Amino acid sequence: KKRDDFKNLFKLWTNDLDIVPSEIWLDGYRNETSPEYIETLNRILIWAVKNYDTDTVSQVLSNPRVTPSYEEEGSYSGTALRYAVEKGNWKIIDILLNDKRINLSSGFSILGTAAAAGHLDIVKKLYQDPRVPKRSDQGLMGAVEAGRKHVINWFLDNTDVDPSINGNKAIIITSRDGYSDVVRKLLKDPRVNP
Repeated sequence: KKRDDFKNLFKLWTNDLDIVPSEIWLDGYRNETSPEYIETLNRILIWAVKNYDTDTVSQVLSNPRVTPSYEEEGSYSGTALRYAVEKGNWKIIDILLNDKRINLSSGFSILGTAAAAGHLDIVKKLYQDPRVPKRSDQGLMGAVEAGRKHVINWFLDNTDVDPSINGNKAIIITSRDGYSDVVRKLLKDPRVNP
């Protein structure tokens, strides 16, 4: 009976995900070890993050077999944490950062992702958070490449980032994109060599 319920759940997940009845897929299945079940939970975690479903994120993470750094198929670094950062959902970001299974060196910059998305409030929280590697250079470059002037200015004013990183790419891009106020600020830094 349990296996039949799981097959129905998996069919529901793969064909129609408008409603995810958490009590069906979590309760009673804590000892389920099949690869299909774990894959389903990993995919449900991604779905929950994308849909701002904090309760489901917490429930899925309560299963020790879930892989929070699971990458969605066909995506580049499409992890739960990356999606939460892109969406600017601090509550879910905090839940994920508290999970010891999250790998913060998995190939993407959490600060750079938040900066590129323009979520200055998230950038500030991440920069102050001791759990997060301080990669101001990636934060600055994420903001520069996405044209997030308010985030660029914050990094220049509040961090020890070297604005000449990557061959003075920050001034090259901001000049090209016409951000004259940012260019003037960059020119005041003696490390910048236009």
